[in-house]
Amino acid sequence: MRKYTFVFKKKVVSDYLNNEGGYKYLAHKYQ
Repeated sequence: MRKYTFVFKKKVVSDYLNNEGGYKYLAHKYQ
């Protein structure tokens, strides 16, 4: 399993909490 930086995880979570897409959309966007 790859390690992600705190900044990267924070960005993904922020997008999710701001309703900028669902789980699958964000997974595709940041893969």
